[in-house]
Amino acid sequence: MKTPTPLLFVLLTAAAACSSGDDDAPASSPDGAPPDDPDPPPDAAEPPPPPDAAPAPAFTLTGDVLGDGVPADAEVVVLWPVSSGSPDYVYAYGGGTSTAAQFTLALADQEPPRLARNQFGAAGVGIGFVILVPTGTEVPEGIVDPNADVDLLGVSPVPIIWRHGSLGGDYSWTDAFEEDTYQCGHCVQADEGEVFDHFEPIDCSELDITAPPDDIDCNWT
Repeated sequence: MKTPTPLLFVLLTAAAACSSGDDDAPASSPDGAPPDDPDPPPDAAEPPPPPDAAPAPAFTLTGDVLGDGVPADAEVVVLWPVSSGSPDYVYAYGGGTSTAAQFTLALADQEPPRLARNQFGAAGVGIGFVILVPTGTEVPEGIVDPNADVDLLGVSPVPIIWRHGSLGGDYSWTDAFEEDTYQCGHCVQADEGEVFDHFEPIDCSELDITAPPDDIDCNWT
């Protein structure tokens, strides 16, 4: 038999008391005082504590999808090229979805995985480009198979940038970015006599995805 909930138990008890006749009424005590109250119903069980809320993402971003090839829906992946070792590779970390002309993405951790960064000793920088792929495309977190057949629908020329420490040399431009936090940067072409382009901080509200993708003309390493 199903055990009644505490609230239902109280209602059933009250209904039984209201339907009882005079013959069933309890007798008065010898001194005319009303009889002792019957035992009260058991206390209602304490509701279980709510489950722990999922931790908030470390970084979230909403932006526009621009161009003539905007899909009705798609998925978003952040790809982090790494060229500080040999061979070069691309690491997938972070993602989201796109509906019509707007996308959302999230990065779960306060810093990108170590393999997603260009690492020089204790210092490192991660440069993540946001791409658009068809819904259902599987790009698991980790080093991307260079032979993977991924249909690229769009890309943002403005990357997400995270750095730790001072890198110096060809990466001295990273000092313009706050340490240990996600920011965004736009490409600045090299001046005459300089070899490499670099990035400068820009508000992340300016990170848009272009569909179909344009070439990323930025040689920062």
